[in-house]
Amino acid sequence: MAAVRFTAHLRRYFDLPDRYEVEASTVAEVVERLDAQWPGLGFSITDERGQLRQHVAVWVDGSKARDRATLQDAVPEGATADILQALSGGQTMATTNDRILIGTRKGLVEARNTGGESWQVPSNNLPLIDSLRFA
Repeated sequence: MAAVRFTAHLRRYFDLPDRYEVEASTVAEVVERLDAQWPGLGFSITDERGQLRQHVAVWVDGSKARDRATLQDAVPEGATADILQALSGGQTMATTNDRILIGTRKGLVEARNTGGESWQVPSNNLPLIDSLRFA
């Protein structure tokens, strides 16, 4: 089984849980299983040719899926797959009260709350950004 996490954007339109367990060994199988569970979800992720939509990214255990055409990137047993849409400024997906994942065009970034409204991005995640503030 692999865990799939969804952005708030997809959850809003498909009434999805924060996390869903799925039996799949490739990204294509993940999308197929999700579409079987929530008809139409697959078409929000892939186009009519089965390719990832331009502004959608899939990450498996923190690595961006590379095969956008046939979705044959492996999804190992116990992996976590994140499905993100690129939005202006990135898409935030809260995972705990002190940690968030931010999907951007440049990649998936983890930020940690350092107290109050201050968030730190560890330098090994994105060396060009030292900190973020959310209002």
